Amino acid sequence: MREVEVRERQFWDARAQALSRDIRYYGDLVNTNDTKLIALHRYALGLLGDIRGKRILDYGCGYGALSCHLAKRGAEVSAVDISEESLAVSREWFRRNGVEDRVELRRASAHELPYEDGAFDFVVGSCILHHLDARHSGLELARVLKPGGKAVFVENNAGNPLLMFFRDRVLSPLKLRRGSEDESPLDDERLRILTGAFAQVKRHYPEMICLRLAGSFLLKDFGPARRALQSLDDLMLKSAPSTAPWSYFQVVELVKEAA
Repeated sequence: MREVEVRERQFWDARAQALSRDIRYYGDLVNTNDTKLIALHRYALGLLGDIRGKRILDYGCGYGALSCHLAKRGAEVSAVDISEESLAVSREWFRRNGVEDRVELRRASAHELPYEDGAFDFVVGSCILHHLDARHSGLELARVLKPGGKAVFVENNAGNPLLMFFRDRVLSPLKLRRGSEDESPLDDERLRILTGAFAQVKRHYPEMICLRLAGSFLLKDFGPARRALQSLDDLMLKSAPSTAPWSYFQVVELVKEAA
């Protein structure tokens, strides 16, 4: 697990360094609205209800989009990530949005969180769980949550065999896959292990993200094509709701047992 964490840290440090050199990216950071939150994030955070005054951990915070959003809405936010370079991007974003004094940042392993038991009302995260050891991360999440606390995550999903074939047999050989070396989409077995310490587990599929995802890798001019593929995804979900688990992204909701 330590070797994997070293590779993950190096991958995300390099990714963040590339972003920090991009003037256009920092220009976008000036924007104080929530344009960096996609609909899945909004849905996931909506499951938390009123967050004013609540202690929330942004688990694997990356560049800080969720932390910034939560801090502007009155939460007491702590954020942790394994990549120091990613945290540097977060600090700049927080400064430009005026919330640098409302988010506590720490570099740490997601498997060994530097917080006391029951420290948080909520935990949030985006595309982090599928990078982690399921057993260790599940135990740590349950440990730092208060009794009755809730965790919500936007995660990818290994439930669509066609998308997994596309990922493994098309994108990987062509070196078009954007993820790190050790990550793989969250499957049912790993989710079962990860959520073993929780009283309730729910999976939500507020959007169908299937055809448009495949198209985003293959189509050079993705404007009109993206809208067309998104319409087909929406039609699939509306006409056949049972296909919802085919979406490549899901929202995972975990609730710790009350005292």
